[in-house]
Amino acid sequence: MYVNIGYTVKFEDVPKTVEKMMSEDIGASVVDGVLDKVEDSIIAIREQNIDRTIQLIDETRKNLMLIDAQLSNCFDILSGYQKEKLGVNSQPEQQPAGTDLSSLQDLQATRDQLLVRIADLKEELGQVDMENEEDASR
Repeated sequence: MYVNIGYTVKFEDVPKTVEKMMSEDIGASVVDGVLDKVEDSIIAIREQNIDRTIQLIDETRKNLMLIDAQLSNCFDILSGYQKEKLGVNSQPEQQPAGTDLSSLQDLQATRDQLLVRIADLKEELGQVDMENEEDASR
């Protein structure tokens, strides 16, 4: 299960915080979760181990979904930072009804929660599929 977390940093520390997220969290996920699994998948397919290859490809896809969600968070954080830095949010504008900043933030939070839930459901489905395959092979 994946969850979104939030914490407070000084405005000027936002880029450094996102850099840390990208280098530590996302960078590690790419190396450990994707590159290694792709290499293992290649080895498994060369060995004609189709079941293992399918499993590794599925694990790689799940890791890519997590990386995508993390990159989306970085994108949203830096977009908000840039808007604030440029003074976009401090200029009064006439906005159409339902498009105020809090509504957009609510939509983004809902989207993030849905992405996490989709990843969880896909993971659960993968586990059920593997159990069904094991039962079928017996």
